[in-house]
Amino acid sequence: YAAGFSGGARMATRLGLSLQNNVLGVIAVAGGLPNGYEVHDAPHFALFSVVGLRDFNYPEMKTLDERFAKWGIPHHLEVTATEHQWPAKEICTEALAWMLLQAIRSGRTARDSKVIDELYSRWSKAQQDERDGMRVQAFREYESLFADFKGLRDVSEVEAKVAQQKDSAELQKLLKEDENHEKKRERIDGVYIEKLGIVRSRIETPQMPAERLNAALQDLDIPYLRKMAKGKDPDRSIIAARHLDRIIAEG
Repeated sequence: YAAGFSGGARMATRLGLSLQNNVLGVIAVAGGLPNGYEVHDAPHFALFSVVGLRDFNYPEMKTLDERFAKWGIPHHLEVTATEHQWPAKEICTEALAWMLLQAIRSGRTARDSKVIDELYSRWSKAQQDERDGMRVQAFREYESLFADFKGLRDVSEVEAKVAQQKDSAELQKLLKEDENHEKKRERIDGVYIEKLGIVRSRIETPQMPAERLNAALQDLDIPYLRKMAKGKDPDRSIIAARHLDRIIAEG
């Protein structure tokens, strides 16, 4: 197994791609494929990825998870409310437990009903999220539970829950709203990524006069981004937080 955070996560996925017969699983936190690395064939490792919604690598991690889904490879994306940082120890523990589950599923580890039931305890978390009104998050957790445990234990309750919620007009409306928020964030993010690219090209001009350098840096609108990150618009706040960290990371 290989695991890492940010650039370390990119190294972990590279190990998984390079050592296909040796790396069974990768835990990638806040970082996906190595920069400039293209993957054309389906990898041979299971992927547990973690990223914060306010992390500038969120779009990349979401896309990577979707690619693993299309390839039909065991995958799990854990989204937190954080920025670019290590996750809580509970999520790290869940990642290790998920890898154990994949080992059981593949037959590399002996099947143990007690262990499977302990790992299945996320069922209660999905139920609690639903009771707390977090319908979209709960639905995705139910879907994940069904995919992870189908064939290992009785999942009829979860299967029924997924089917019931799929038929819910209210949930479909919430899912659509969530998708619209995602698209809005993508649009805003694109604007700031383009602006950062322009500023970087100006800064990297050889022998740039100091006054032009300062003017270029001012175009990053850092004071405004800090204000926006604390604002009431959740989508713009998320993008501002992502972009401020992106400026630091690429600086």
